[in-house]
Amino acid sequence: MYKPCLPVLVLSVLFNLTPPSHVVAKTMSEQHITEQQLGINYHELLNEHKLTGVSVAIVDNYQIVARHVAGEKSVGTGDLIDAETAFSTASMSKPVTATIAAMLAEKGVIDWDMPVNHYLTRWQLAETDFTQERQVTIRDLLTHTAGTSQSGYADFYQGDDNIPTLMDTLNGKNLPRYDKPVHVQAPVGEKWDYSGGGYVVVQAAIEDTTQKTLQQLAKTMLFDPLNMTHTTMYQPGNPEFPANVAKVHDDDQQVIKTGLPICPQIAPSGMWSTPSDLTNFLIDYQMALAGKPTRVISPKVAAMTTQIHTLSTVNGMSAGWFRGDADGNLDWFSHGGSNTGTGGEMRATMEGGRALVILGNGGNGARMPVIDTIRKTTIEQLGWSQSMPLKPDNSPLPQALVSQWVGEYKQPFAFLKEPAVVTAEGGNLYISGMMIMAQRPKKYALIYVGDGKFTIDEMAGELSLKVNPDDKRTYLVRTRTGTILSDYSMLKL
Repeated sequence: MYKPCLPVLVLSVLFNLTPPSHVVAKTMSEQHITEQQLGINYHELLNEHKLTGVSVAIVDNYQIVARHVAGEKSVGTGDLIDAETAFSTASMSKPVTATIAAMLAEKGVIDWDMPVNHYLTRWQLAETDFTQERQVTIRDLLTHTAGTSQSGYADFYQGDDNIPTLMDTLNGKNLPRYDKPVHVQAPVGEKWDYSGGGYVVVQAAIEDTTQKTLQQLAKTMLFDPLNMTHTTMYQPGNPEFPANVAKVHDDDQQVIKTGLPICPQIAPSGMWSTPSDLTNFLIDYQMALAGKPTRVISPKVAAMTTQIHTLSTVNGMSAGWFRGDADGNLDWFSHGGSNTGTGGEMRATMEGGRALVILGNGGNGARMPVIDTIRKTTIEQLGWSQSMPLKPDNSPLPQALVSQWVGEYKQPFAFLKEPAVVTAEGGNLYISGMMIMAQRPKKYALIYVGDGKFTIDEMAGELSLKVNPDDKRTYLVRTRTGTILSDYSMLKL
């Protein structure tokens, strides 16, 4: 165990802001940064987007500087969210699973580069044509490059019939979205393809090896030593499940069934937590990355889990963390989560000790605009954002370069059907329709950085045009400074 950090003194005050019409809500704020200083009125945001509740924690210089809450745990009840109210965090569970796997690897309990079947005793990942040349490793599974199936999962509730077990999930039983076992359906190690099933396989390997449940390991290895007292991977109905929780709501702002979803797939989506607890987790990571004393996360574990493994599709994925975000042109490690009627995001900078966690209880249409607004406003108001000039050297772009770039490009995300388009306007190049991680598709200026390369405001890495030796066609290629990685991301049409 590593030398503990000094505890952060948290001073809270109550603010009386205009509440939604159906409830007199309270809002907690740190003494350091108030809602007024951020220019955010959470109650107005909730009303505008019909989101039931939101909880936020902000970190600057490795310390919590604000905790803000607004709204209700269950719509219309007057039962108000407080800083200790836990939310279902959905896929934000994945970095916790990856961290546990890294800690076990550091201790020599598992080897990330050993075939995962070496650690599985109750079940085996079947061999397919795609595993003939290279078998699947834990590293492949944690970085979503194993080619495994089962992306995301349906929620269940107490009283539901046939709630799947871990083994059911691995075998493709009692799953509304899948009827086949987790299997390898693409070449191993070549492309990023989001797979909750891969994380379930990792969970089975960890449990088979340690003879402890992932819930137990998370509690003893992370939650307890990091003072994450309102965080659990146990599900509703278990004695360990917290009493102070936010219920999930549908798009009509109605509580879904019991309001307490059961996520049987613990590793990819089973954690409940609060923003304050999750900042404890993020700060320990940031301290480790900075070489400062930590509670449990060592520099080796932090490096293992944040090292960029692939640029395929998402412009940066490590073991458990997305590394393609560059809001404010900062270098983040982050992960979002979205289960039915609940979710949020957590993000932290690789340097400088800045972090932001936002959780809300409502459908995507209500929750995501609120999260986007809070993120953007916080980064701007706290002076975190680093601007980028359109042309660093103020020189005109060569016409040959302009002609080479103008055109249409196939999107890397399958759900974006329309191509991205590069146009020339006023001597500059712009790309429209391209999505960069948390940002929605819009029009971005291509910022020339020399040597035929461009970057985009709030996008990590650089873009260039190259001919792919495999098919002799021209692609928009992503690269990242400090790595040898590149990805032929978008075919020029």
